[in-house]
Amino acid sequence: MGENIIKPTGYWSFICQPKKWDIDKFFEEDITRDTYQIDNWQKEWFEAGQLGIIRVSKDKRTKVELEGRKKLDSGVYAIVRILGKPYRRGDSKSKFWTDDSYIDPDRYIVDIEYLKKINTEPILIDNLKMDIKIKDKYLINGWQGSSVPLTKESFREILIRIEATDFLLESINTIKSINGILNVNGRNGLEDETTLEEILETDFQNKTEKYFAEDYEIRDEKKQKEVPLVLGRGTYFPRSIKVAKRAIVDANYLCELDSNHKDFLSKTSCQNYVEAHHLIPMEFQNEFDYSIDVEANIISLCAVCHKLLHHANLNDKKDKITKLYYIREKRLRECGLKIELDKLINYYK
Repeated sequence: MGENIIKPTGYWSFICQPKKWDIDKFFEEDITRDTYQIDNWQKEWFEAGQLGIIRVSKDKRTKVELEGRKKLDSGVYAIVRILGKPYRRGDSKSKFWTDDSYIDPDRYIVDIEYLKKINTEPILIDNLKMDIKIKDKYLINGWQGSSVPLTKESFREILIRIEATDFLLESINTIKSINGILNVNGRNGLEDETTLEEILETDFQNKTEKYFAEDYEIRDEKKQKEVPLVLGRGTYFPRSIKVAKRAIVDANYLCELDSNHKDFLSKTSCQNYVEAHHLIPMEFQNEFDYSIDVEANIISLCAVCHKLLHHANLNDKKDKITKLYYIREKRLRECGLKIELDKLINYYK
C-alpha cells in the first residue's frame, strides 16, 4: 500500500508504540544514540545526516503494564538525526522492547542520534491538528508501521515550537536558504555561475559576522565530529558560527596573514572586517577522527587573503599555507588533529 503512494522527503517520523517499546524507561536513562526499526521497503531512502522526529502513537498499555505511570499522550517526543544506512537487525536487541515476539531479525534498523528530547513537554498531536500549516496526514493520523517520511514543512513547524539547539536552527536555516536558490525561477538547479558550496560559504560568513560572541575561554581539546547533513544532492559537515566568531575575536579582528590588512569597518560589528577560514578544509573532515570545526583550525583573514586561499594557483598561496600551518600546528595537535604540511598543501590543489 504505502510503497505506491509515499515518496522520500529526507525527513522522518519514527513511530513509537509504548506497548511494544518502553519509551518511558528509555528517557529515564542518559542515552543519546540508539537504533530504530524501520519499514524494510524504505531502506534505500535513508542517508546519514537526515533529520526526523520520534512520534508516540496511542498508548495502549494496561494498568499492569503501566506500573503506576500515566499513559503517554500522542505527540512528538524527540528530534533525531540519522547516522548511517539501514542494516538487518539480526541478533541485536534493545532492553526497552517489552516482548521479544515483536523483534524480527529480518527487519532493518538504523542508527540514530537524539539531538533534543522533549519528553517532559512533548508537542501533542491534538495541538498539531489545529495548526493549518501542518498538512502531513501521517504525522496527524499516525502510520501503521515503524517509519514514514515527514514533510519538510512539518519538520520546520515542529522546530519553531521548541527551543531547538543551535545546531538544529542553523541546519534548518541553511536548508531554507539553499532551497530558495535551488528553486529559483521554478528550476531544480543552481544558476550556472553559482555552486552549492558558494551558497553555504556566503550563508556561513554572513551569520558569523552578525553573531555576538559571548565571553569564552578557548580550550584547544579534542571534540567529537558531527554527522554530515544531507543538503541538496550532497552531504556537508555543519560549521558552528559560535566557534568561528570566537576564533575571530581571539585574533582581535585582524588578518592572521598580515595584520596590516585593514580594508574597512564592518557595519555590523564596527570592527575590521574579516572572515573565518578553516585551515584544514571542512570537506576533508572524514579523514580525521575528531572535529576540525574548532577554533584552532579557524583562521581570521581579510576578504582578499581569504579569496586568495580559495581561488589562487597553488604556487601563489603555498607560502601562505605554510605560514599558517606553523602558526597552528601545535594547537591542532592538542585537538587531536595531526597533519603533515605536504598533506595540507595538497588539500589546496
